Amino acid sequence: MIRKAVLNDGYDGHKRSDITVSTLIAPPQINVLRKKFRDFIVVDVEDRLYSLFGSAIHKVFEQANDKDIIEERFFTKIKGMSLSGQVDRLIPSENKISDWKFTGVNKILYSNFEDWEKQLNCYAHLARLNDYQIDKLEVVAVLRNWEKMKVTTQQNYPDSMIQVVDIPVWSEKKIKAFIEKRIELHQDAKGGRIQPCTDEEKWTKDHVWAVMKKGRKSAVKLYKDKKELPKLSAEQYIQFRQGESLRCKHYCDVRDFCPQHEKETADAK
Repeated sequence: MIRKAVLNDGYDGHKRSDITVSTLIAPPQINVLRKKFRDFIVVDVEDRLYSLFGSAIHKVFEQANDKDIIEERFFTKIKGMSLSGQVDRLIPSENKISDWKFTGVNKILYSNFEDWEKQLNCYAHLARLNDYQIDKLEVVAVLRNWEKMKVTTQQNYPDSMIQVVDIPVWSEKKIKAFIEKRIELHQDAKGGRIQPCTDEEKWTKDHVWAVMKKGRKSAVKLYKDKKELPKLSAEQYIQFRQGESLRCKHYCDVRDFCPQHEKETADAK
């Protein structure tokens, strides 16, 4: 039953346009490999449960709102490609787009909102092309692994399971240039000119040397350059922390078919 629920998510944006906003901002190489090896990709149902939970939250929020524009998909054509994006909630009275996310606490702790910024500004552009004025963007984040006890014991821990994050609004010139550049990259990839994923797209963590202290779990200080390490006291020691590409190792469903990942893995040995 769970497997059936995960597979039957009802998403059809990819069928109604050449490319969706979610795919647009993702690495072109991943999109190409997914299409090429779609019959061979194996995904654990457990890996899709968070997505299922997120869809359930969307549905509940949708049913609770009867005055705003909910789950509306907007379309346009840019450089010969049809682009679409589905807005969770558009509030005409406030000229605002509000997006609902089911995410982890670390997203808030580290203010890692760059992907949200790109996504919501694409939605704003599409909405403006459909005669809506958009001046504000926000994400309503539901934190799946929030723990009440940590509010008082951990510094900067979110004070609530639900966090509202204001997203910077780009100028029309900036978002138009961004979308056109992303369209070109995806068109090039489709034509066989595939750009490797960047460190940013791979969510790469650099190697670091941690200065540790006996009896303490967290590092005293982290250093990216070994030459910068200080002289240590008798209670201190060095712990090397191997860098890794988090997306490739843990979240990419086409890594087994990716020539870049294969080469980088071999080079690291």
